[in-house]
Amino acid sequence: MKKILVPTDFSESSLLGIEQARRLAELSGGEVILLFVEEPVWRGGLPKDLLEVMEDYVKALHQHAQNRLQELVERDLEGVRARFEICSGHAVSAILERAQRHQVDLICMATQGWTAHLQSAPGSVTERVVRRSEVPVLVVPSHQKQQDGKG
Repeated sequence: MKKILVPTDFSESSLLGIEQARRLAELSGGEVILLFVEEPVWRGGLPKDLLEVMEDYVKALHQHAQNRLQELVERDLEGVRARFEICSGHAVSAILERAQRHQVDLICMATQGWTAHLQSAPGSVTERVVRRSEVPVLVVPSHQKQQDGKG
């Protein structure tokens, strides 16, 4: 495996995908790409002062995601080639687009963990990625425990 894409929403179950990807990258000498997808925020019709507050909030969320991804790369992916990326869009289409753009060999993700509004949509994000992906998807069960006892 040369490139492994691991989408995360920072939930406990999505972090299991990172552990599996790390193991595969160690065995294959591959690279792990962590991906966080920022869902679009509706801003239409907001008064200017609320729009400014919303913009500040979105910037703070972006910075938090960037810090969290950097922490995951340094802590959980030590010893393997790894990087992270943040993009905006709807989760499924963004994951598939990034997989194609980076020509990944595998997408590795957990069965649960996406935010509540995404889970309420027909079919989980993971399920829709599996159905539409042109590359293999390794699905890590959310109930799986990490071998080091975490999670």
